[in-house]
Amino acid sequence: MIRIFSGILLFIVGFVLFSAMNGSPVALFINVHGMVLAFFFITAGFVASGWNAADLFNALNAKVENESHALRLVEMLSYMEKISVISSIIGLINGAVLILFNLGEASRIGPAAAVAVLMPLYCAVFYLFAAILKSRVKLSAGRIAVK
Repeated sequence: MIRIFSGILLFIVGFVLFSAMNGSPVALFINVHGMVLAFFFITAGFVASGWNAADLFNALNAKVENESHALRLVEMLSYMEKISVISSIIGLINGAVLILFNLGEASRIGPAAAVAVLMPLYCAVFYLFAAILKSRVKLSAGRIAVK
């Protein structure tokens, strides 16, 4: 669990350093509307699929009991990857619709474009998070199979 949080912290530090080197403020990459949409779509897909928080915590800790449990966790994380891709497409379309809706008022096009561009970014980060967890679960399952 500490490795996951240290990885997230390293990602955030790298992101801030990248932004600082480009001369742009980090606040340009934060869009609450896009974050809420990404979180809502991914959480709704997770809940609707029938998985629970215990499965997610087992994946975070790479705690695998047997091969069937490992398959369940890998299936859950694969589904989360798919849901994040679908959510990014929905967010992109939502941002495009907002841009078209606000064409008459130039000051509102920028926030709509931010939704269209940043939503796929947030979902890509979530996709990478799920892929890393899936590889950790597969490694733990391999250790069980060897025993």
